[in-house]
Amino acid sequence: MRNMICLSLICFGTFGFADEPTELCFHRQYTDQHLVNHPRQTVAELTISIDRFVPGQTYNWSNDDAPQAKISALMASTPLTEAADQVGERFGNVLMCATHTRHPNDADWVRPGALHCAVECDGGFFEVLSVDANELLIRTEGVRLTDRANCGGPARLKDDVDGPTTYKLFAAAPELCATMHD
Repeated sequence: MRNMICLSLICFGTFGFADEPTELCFHRQYTDQHLVNHPRQTVAELTISIDRFVPGQTYNWSNDDAPQAKISALMASTPLTEAADQVGERFGNVLMCATHTRHPNDADWVRPGALHCAVECDGGFFEVLSVDANELLIRTEGVRLTDRANCGGPARLKDDVDGPTTYKLFAAAPELCATMHD
């Protein structure tokens, strides 16, 4: 599988950054041991796409060309997901992205100038710590995921404990992100 992903990167070149907006696709399937080591995580598998993204460009919420992210998660077996009867269910959401400016009530970990991708209806956000052709690193205190029945969504990317959680994902074939719902 890894060789197929690398081959598609060489053949199609879709992950190279340029001055033109591009769609990026990242994915990670977490092992049982990883979930034991990171008990606040609620997902067994996570996929994120970010489109219309140009590294180093500043975006604001009112730009029609600002990046948009899609997120899809397969819920792991944790106390939180078990209590909500969500184990093995897939949830997702669409997030609008912009360059963050400092606000007085920001958490200490939030960085001005970072790309933030937020769910409407106060459904939370993630901050992009780093992104390149091979990996995406995000930090969040929570993103609401939906089964399309709710605006903010019934599922969460992490537990309710205060403080951020970091997720590292790796480049994936564009076809994987093309199957994500809007």
